[in-house]
Amino acid sequence: MSGITNDVVNVLTSYPYQISIYRPGTCVDPVSFSGTIQIVPNPQVDQEFIQDNDVMDVSCEGGTDGSIIIPITPTSEFEKRILGGQLSQKQVDAVTLVASQTFSVGEVVRVEIDGFTFEATAGTGHVTATVLQSLADQINFGLNANSVDVLASVISTTTPPELRITADTAGVAFSTSSVTLTSGTNSITSVVSNVIPNESINYTFDWYDSNDNLIHSGSTSLTNLQAGTYKLAVSVNGCTTSPTTYEFVVEEPSITVGTVSETCDGAITVPISAYFTPTQLNQVGKPYV
Repeated sequence: MSGITNDVVNVLTSYPYQISIYRPGTCVDPVSFSGTIQIVPNPQVDQEFIQDNDVMDVSCEGGTDGSIIIPITPTSEFEKRILGGQLSQKQVDAVTLVASQTFSVGEVVRVEIDGFTFEATAGTGHVTATVLQSLADQINFGLNANSVDVLASVISTTTPPELRITADTAGVAFSTSSVTLTSGTNSITSVVSNVIPNESINYTFDWYDSNDNLIHSGSTSLTNLQAGTYKLAVSVNGCTTSPTTYEFVVEEPSITVGTVSETCDGAITVPISAYFTPTQLNQVGKPYV
């Protein structure tokens, strides 16, 4: 067996493989199996970009209103900061149906989502798109609407029209099944297909203080911070036991009053110096005294 890739992988990548086992000198057919191997790279973190754009310094000396907030959405903003893993993605299913004849008044089409049934009853002149829209309305506003975390819509420009069902929350899956028709003479051919698969975030975020004590896990953000150094460790699928840590500094302003001096002519000098944080200096037009 052989097969080596020399690719430099910077994002989560899957490689297909197939292995066949032969028995030389026999008439036995080879046995084959296939699958995919997923390569998980070490995440790439742009420490400087995060420090410049996502760190909010403390507003007053001794305060606790500092923060480090790395945005998860939109994806384009997150990927300016961190690369290498996979973000959550909303699942989308499509339901199509083709009736053997024109819908008759009173015929009922049902679809099941996460074990809850939704149904639409055909009325006078209803075509497939009309029935699917009635079904979408039941999913969104009907009796069991609050029991499923999805949003339904109809795409009538396709042939046949599609009922699109989209997850409310990225990373939270749902199940669409059992499209049925209650009719004495009519029948339907239905297809439930997955347009966009559910994907869960596979990054792990751990935050540490300057003494390497774990202070928070599972989020890209820290709030209510004092001035100090905070460290972020990012891993993908938990594959790295000792991931690289990246340091971010939350600063605070300060005012220093020096030694008062008096000259022979009675003039008094009080040296005062002030330090403004990068956050304050970047807030153009805001006065600081």
